[in-house]
Amino acid sequence: METWSFAYYKSPIGVIKLEGNNEGISFIDFIDEDMEVEENHKKLPQALMDAINQLDEYFNGNLKEFNIKLLHKKGTEFQKSVWKALEKIPYGSTASYKDVAISINNPKAVRAVGGANNKNPHSLFVP
Repeated sequence: METWSFAYYKSPIGVIKLEGNNEGISFIDFIDEDMEVEENHKKLPQALMDAINQLDEYFNGNLKEFNIKLLHKKGTEFQKSVWKALEKIPYGSTASYKDVAISINNPKAVRAVGGANNKNPHSLFVP
């Protein structure tokens, strides 16, 4: 049985919830901004600690690309293929849904790519 840990990070643009284990990060997203957060990051798996440290660097303007192992524990095979394709888009570049659909060898799946992008569990690390 896998053990998943959660961490909350108070960023300059809102509270972020992270989920992960020793292998990597399975989820990151913004949550209710008004939530009071007690940042107790002791005894977290190393992957969560690495993510928090990289978020600090990112919000301090010292990091442009995250180097975090992302886990795709939920989602359909199609969604996972879209998320993997999103990871390959270089920092500062853009790609249309059509570009992503073509990159996963499914050029007519433009709307489905948009739907999968909407369900992206790593929204800040892979926008």
